[in-house]
Amino acid sequence: MHKLLTMLTGILLTGASAWAAENDAAQRRTDWFKDGQWGVSTRYLTDAGMSAEEWNKRVDAFDVPGLVKQLEAIGCRYYVITLGQNSGHFCSPNAAYDKYAGIQPSKCSKRDLVADISAALAPKGIKVMLYLPCQPPNADPVAQKAFGLPQGAKPQPIDEAFAKKWAEVIQEWSKRYGKNVVGWWFDGVHSVKPSPRPPLGKNVVGPDGVWWYQRGWWYSGFSEAIARIYADAVRSGNPDSITTFSSGFAWEIRKGTDAEDYTAGEFNDAAWIECEGRWLEGKQWHMLSHLGRQWGTDRPRFSDEAVIEITRNIIKNEGVVTWDVPIQPSGLIPEPFVKQLTAVREGLTKPAAPIILVPPGNLAYRNKRAKLLDVMGTKELGDSGHGDHVAKNGVDGNATTIASAGGEWGWSYHVDLGAVHPLNRVVITFGKDRFATEYKVNLSADGQTWTTVAHVKDATGEKAEHTFAATSARYVRIQALKPDGGNQKGRQMAVVELEVYQDKER
Repeated sequence: MHKLLTMLTGILLTGASAWAAENDAAQRRTDWFKDGQWGVSTRYLTDAGMSAEEWNKRVDAFDVPGLVKQLEAIGCRYYVITLGQNSGHFCSPNAAYDKYAGIQPSKCSKRDLVADISAALAPKGIKVMLYLPCQPPNADPVAQKAFGLPQGAKPQPIDEAFAKKWAEVIQEWSKRYGKNVVGWWFDGVHSVKPSPRPPLGKNVVGPDGVWWYQRGWWYSGFSEAIARIYADAVRSGNPDSITTFSSGFAWEIRKGTDAEDYTAGEFNDAAWIECEGRWLEGKQWHMLSHLGRQWGTDRPRFSDEAVIEITRNIIKNEGVVTWDVPIQPSGLIPEPFVKQLTAVREGLTKPAAPIILVPPGNLAYRNKRAKLLDVMGTKELGDSGHGDHVAKNGVDGNATTIASAGGEWGWSYHVDLGAVHPLNRVVITFGKDRFATEYKVNLSADGQTWTTVAHVKDATGEKAEHTFAATSARYVRIQALKPDGGNQKGRQMAVVELEVYQDKER
């Protein structure tokens, strides 16, 4: 027995040592990324109907000097470009891809656009990263079939046998570019574990708070083993190359796989993201979001000041942010985005503007640390509105938005004020016809020990103001105890706005 325990202990220690060594290597590889702070990403793509001849003409006409001039003016430290996505067209030749796809004429361009861009950016000190899906283009059934996958315009189930073929494609590019490409961003992972598709009409958030489309019927067969195969292929040409694997949009930044070096960070609502530090489960914290109204299209959706604030709030805590912007067929970024990103570079050299609280003194206003928790506060939940009722809505100062949890009747609205204050007043505005009939207002200085300063029963949904003796607290929770089921008065608590104030005498 002693020998067995010794052997098991050795195995556990070896595994722990390997995990620690892997994280140490990932941290070393991402040092330049953290120091770079922010970069630019573009989706240089076309539709599946374009011919190989037309695609080659477009790629041949790509204005590399013009793009380099723009990126230099912007002042970013790295640039991410798509090799390809869904159409089957790629902006660089690849013999391994052509071997498996068997498409003639090849849909890979004759010009190696990545090689030309990286060579032109290197003297400017701007690094190059690449975007690539984790499987063949889903709008090219010929390629899907040739690689041994089902055909259809959605991610298809993959396995390790397929991954080894796709790794050959990755490896060819990696070895060709060597140190001229320093990172990869893989799309289309969607999930690393299966779960059933939810019944129609049911909430789209799973019991663990994860969106079903990420972890259920979008399950692609992707696994940690496949992630490792791709990571090894990426590093065949550059051992220091960093990589990540995106499972799609989520309501928070998450680690996707053990094999990644940084978080994919695909996030729509950039204005409300919160970076609490460089590391997230041993991976470099990173967010990718779009400056346009949609990914890769339209006009800027934020003011210059807003983009500066978002970027500053991330990089001050050693996170990294990548801004997605449109790119024209000519290879140039539309001028409004160049102007905005140049303003970001300049704005980051100046002191941050002070936040004006609305109403005056409201410590919860525009608090990025709001969360939707289960009724006991033990796990985080998704929202009830498919992304429209997220936690930040309850502290955004906007009377037309609500924060509401999905999947459970009773839940807790949690706000971290960032520091301990002598609190003495809380004001709650509930949603129209969506309110807690019984709830508690709980406060805590450390997030562990809680004090109930108000317990209300038979509430009618009116705006509620609670005053109490000054209590030192950093965390505020509104714990909705009822309704606790369907067809009850109040339906389910929704928070339009939570206001928190401190005792001015202390």
